[in-house]
Amino acid sequence: MKLSYRWLCEWIEWPQARPWPAAEVGARLTMAGLELESLEQGGDADGGEAILQFGITPNRGDAMSVRGIARELAVLAGQPLRGPDIEPQPARIEDRFPVTLGAPEGCPRFVGRVIRGVNQHASSPQWLRERLQSCGVR
Repeated sequence: MKLSYRWLCEWIEWPQARPWPAAEVGARLTMAGLELESLEQGGDADGGEAILQFGITPNRGDAMSVRGIARELAVLAGQPLRGPDIEPQPARIEDRFPVTLGAPEGCPRFVGRVIRGVNQHASSPQWLRERLQSCGVR
């Protein structure tokens, strides 16, 4: 899995500037069980455009996202994890989708929302396209 060092660091509440350069982040995460396979250094002095590529094993589904790897890094750094700032949106339609839990003890809470009118041909925002392209996703 490839991800931007800068994007990864945005998920952590650092008390000051990022304490570790990208290579150190990769080394620490490797020692924690997320093997750094490669590091592509960018043009920034602080490694902000560096791309880290991790080999994630199938038993680490929790680490198959930017948030999952950021959670590991936050623990190693002793800093709180923060998520993106997303404003809650009230439901605008009353549609419901029936869900039956076959094993409620395995899923004590299920939350969902019906969304209609999504334009599947709309462009993603520029910032999102740039982040995904930096990680090799088009």
